[in-house]
Amino acid sequence: MTKKPERFFFHIFREIVHRVMEDKGAVVFHAGTVAFEDMGLLVLGPSGSGKTTIITALLEHTGAKYIANDRTIVLPSSLHLGTLPMPVSIGLGTIAHSKRLYNYLSLNFDSLHRPQTLTLSNLVRYKNSLEEELDNPQKLQLEPQEFAKCFNVSFKAQSQLSLIIVPQIVQRNCDFKLEKISSFEVKEILSNECYTPNDPLWVNPWVQRHSSTNDVLCSNARERISLISEKIPSVRLTYGTNINKILNSGHYSYLRDLIRDCIN
Repeated sequence: MTKKPERFFFHIFREIVHRVMEDKGAVVFHAGTVAFEDMGLLVLGPSGSGKTTIITALLEHTGAKYIANDRTIVLPSSLHLGTLPMPVSIGLGTIAHSKRLYNYLSLNFDSLHRPQTLTLSNLVRYKNSLEEELDNPQKLQLEPQEFAKCFNVSFKAQSQLSLIIVPQIVQRNCDFKLEKISSFEVKEILSNECYTPNDPLWVNPWVQRHSSTNDVLCSNARERISLISEKIPSVRLTYGTNINKILNSGHYSYLRDLIRDCIN
C-alpha cells in the first residue's frame, strides 16, 4: 500500500529531530515511557519483552500519562525523558487482554488512521479463541494520539526519570512481582537498548546527518548510561498472561503502591 504523503513528511521530521537532539547531547533508547504521578517510568527491554503490554497496563490501571512507546529520548544536561512521535505497534494478545483497548478498537476500527494488515474480524476471532496468549506476532499500528485516546489519558511532553522497569513476561498465569536489579545489570540492558548513534530505523540518512562524530556520540551515550544506572532505581516486573485480569480485579492499587515504594 502506498504511503500517504504526510507520512513521508513525518518520517523526515522525526529524522531531523532525532539527529539534531543527539548532536546537542540527547541519547535515544529503545524504550517506552509513562508519567506516573509526575514521575517518569522508563520501560526498557528488547523487542518481544512486553514493553507495550506493561505500558498499556500502566495507562489503563494507574492513571499514568502517555509519553512514548518505542523511542525515548533522555534530554541533554538532565535526566528528563521525552519522545519521538512514532506509531504504536500492539500485539493481538495485548489488545485482547486490555478491556479499554479492545473496546476502543472494536468501535473505531474502520476509522483508524493507519492502514492495517488485519481486520476487525481477525481481532474478534482471536480474542474469543486464544485469549490466554500474549505473544501473538500479529500487530495493529496506532498513531500515538489514538493510543492515548483508548485510555482517555493525556500526553505529557517530558518527565523526570524516576524509575526503570524491565519487563519479563511469563507465558502462563502468575502473580506479578517487582524485584530490584543491580546497577551492573541495568547498565548492560541500557547499553543493549541504546540507539545512539545508530538507530536501525535511520541507518542511512534521508536529509539530515549528524554534525558530531560517532566517537563523540558514543562517548556521550556511555556517560549517560553510567549516570542513569548509578542514580536511578531499577526493577524487573515479572508478569503472566493474566496481568490485566489481576489488575481488573482490584489489585491496581497494589501495583501503584509497589511503584511508589521502589521510587522512594
